Amino acid sequence: MLPAMFDMVCVMSILAAIFENRNATAEPMKKMVCALLLLLAVPVVSCRQRGQEFFEESVRRDQWERSTGLASCGDGGWRPIYFGPERIFGIWPAGPNDVFAAVVPDGSSQPAVLHFDGATWSPIFCDKTATEIWGTSPKDVWAIGGGIAHYDGISWTPAAEDITKTLAHAGSVGAARCGGLNGIWGASASDIFAVGVCGVILHYDGAGWSLTQMDPAEHLYRVWGLTGRDVYAIGWCDEGCEPEEAIILHYDGSGWSTFGGAEQLKTLTSGRIADVWGSSAADIYFAGDGIFHYDGTSVTAMKTPAPRMSKYDRLGGTTMDGQVMRAKGFRPPTQHRIWSIWGTSATNIYAIGEKAYIFEPPVLLHYGPDGVWREVDSGRLTVELGRVTGSSPKDVYVVGDVGGYRTIILHYDGKPCEKQPSETPGILQRLMFWR
Repeated sequence: MLPAMFDMVCVMSILAAIFENRNATAEPMKKMVCALLLLLAVPVVSCRQRGQEFFEESVRRDQWERSTGLASCGDGGWRPIYFGPERIFGIWPAGPNDVFAAVVPDGSSQPAVLHFDGATWSPIFCDKTATEIWGTSPKDVWAIGGGIAHYDGISWTPAAEDITKTLAHAGSVGAARCGGLNGIWGASASDIFAVGVCGVILHYDGAGWSLTQMDPAEHLYRVWGLTGRDVYAIGWCDEGCEPEEAIILHYDGSGWSTFGGAEQLKTLTSGRIADVWGSSAADIYFAGDGIFHYDGTSVTAMKTPAPRMSKYDRLGGTTMDGQVMRAKGFRPPTQHRIWSIWGTSATNIYAIGEKAYIFEPPVLLHYGPDGVWREVDSGRLTVELGRVTGSSPKDVYVVGDVGGYRTIILHYDGKPCEKQPSETPGILQRLMFWR
């Protein structure tokens, strides 16, 4: 719209200069107006150019997928729907054909929000705010990161600019500046929470955003809740504490306090807690160096499948954390670090984690009615997975990191998918992406 407006106004200003050639100020005014509108149009042109780059990349991606087997799916029905040059930090599906993803590109262009309509991906927003995304409907979507922006189904509008700008000058935690937002979740369109660096917790009440809490010693990473009066914020401590000490806060409708089971959880794990999800107040799951369950009274560690070593790992001789397998005193990893957990009920939960071995299959776990965590077949890829979410039991998405700022998204719709024909991969491709 702005480029068209730019052309129209410039033409009008030129005509004005012609008809009023005796006015000495017409020519300078024309140049000033055109220059100003050109500057306003640059972000839109940049975003449109990003769309063209994305289209060209999708063509190369299709060729690359078929040459490496990425177009195929596993026996479990997980089908790759995206492979691109960006690193996706957040994804929110409104439904099977209505998916929003917040991405950070390879450094040559701006962060953006991509939208999937069931057939194609396209950029719908280019701005610094897009590192996490959440919404209540396709016409009520929030993108956060260096700021906050809202999408009403037509256009994006900045929000809470005064708060985020003030926080940005309040200091930093390591390389991250205060005000950088990492997680967002809401109980409704008028009851939304966002968390970030310096222990920042923001709340939206339907009219505007407000700062409810801040602690420079904390780094909050995720926020999730059952209702607006039962919300969890998780992260880790950066100052005056043990390395990677977990921070778990709980909101009861009146204020934030340390989660009641936090001390018990510390006896089970000394590492970070990366994610939280639950089906009820007595059925909460924490993801970290394993999976931990809170029944409303106590916290217990759950049994999960042990890491598996492939034949390529035996040749390589090292684990993901650099341990040499043939070294004296080598202790095989006994569990995975779980990065993300999400479910639809107490008997349908997914979790993904970090591989313990370089060529280990993706760590994708499922918890079913039998009360056991089992591995899920996600295909022949050996990429690193980092996020799981969905909109229903038959609309689940997993985000994976292929490396080099390249991301793959797998989709599960509850149906077995047809395996696509692909060319036989070379040895390097087989080692990097295939089991």
